Amino acid sequence: MTTGTLSPIPQGDQIRALERRAWLDMFDGAPPDVRSEFEMTCQSSEAAAYLASAGLHGVPFNRAFGVEPTWALAPQVARGGIDWLRRHAAEGWVVQVDEADIPATGSFLRRQGLSQLETGWMKLVLAACPIAPRAQLDVSVVQDEEDAYAFADVIIDGFGFPTGTRDWFAGLAGRKSWHAYLVRSEEYACAAGAAFVTEDGAWLGLDATLQDYRGLGMQRALIERRVSDAFTSGAPFAIAETGRPGQGNQRQDASYRNYLRCGFAVSHYSANFGSIGAK
Repeated sequence: MTTGTLSPIPQGDQIRALERRAWLDMFDGAPPDVRSEFEMTCQSSEAAAYLASAGLHGVPFNRAFGVEPTWALAPQVARGGIDWLRRHAAEGWVVQVDEADIPATGSFLRRQGLSQLETGWMKLVLAACPIAPRAQLDVSVVQDEEDAYAFADVIIDGFGFPTGTRDWFAGLAGRKSWHAYLVRSEEYACAAGAAFVTEDGAWLGLDATLQDYRGLGMQRALIERRVSDAFTSGAPFAIAETGRPGQGNQRQDASYRNYLRCGFAVSHYSANFGSIGAK
């Protein structure tokens, strides 16, 4: 339940800037041994950010994102970013393009040998106003090392990430601007989520619920608590993303519905452009 005056709905450039800031900071927070093991690297420009991890497969860790409409207008710079991904990223990397920019930027990407894939992302946004959590579940803030590793274990299990990432995700709990949350069942950590909170906005991500506990309202409880804390801290809006629903992935559909139930609205769709055969 929300009350009070809504903040202005953020524009695409604000959403892209906050996404870039959150993900680049997440990568920067990886311990040196984790960065080395998974060959993690990142870079950014005024028009885009790039993540690569040759040893950590998956689109979130291997992509160009936060791509501004001006990116393809500087083709030499854009081609440089694509070449960087070809050298450093795992197979299946993509360039993520907002729907309004697909006609122009998509044409450029097709000339580089990339095609629009069936996968994509829904960008979700909620303007700040006081919110009272409604879910009847206890959500706790991670505050000590034991909880930090419990948080990491849920993330790893929920997403199927390699165990070598454990120190990285545990470290987010104590990193500046990052907040980690857990839901327990009989003292057993079974759902987790993170928030990157700044004066410019809050990014919500790393939502994971263990298989046996899905469908019990735990993600919704995590969303409500993170939003409440972020807005109390002064964040003007919150953003999140889920896989585009309707693609045969029930987990993505459930996440999408949970965010909508918590008051988020769809801002826009972002397409993935990748090489033919990419997932």
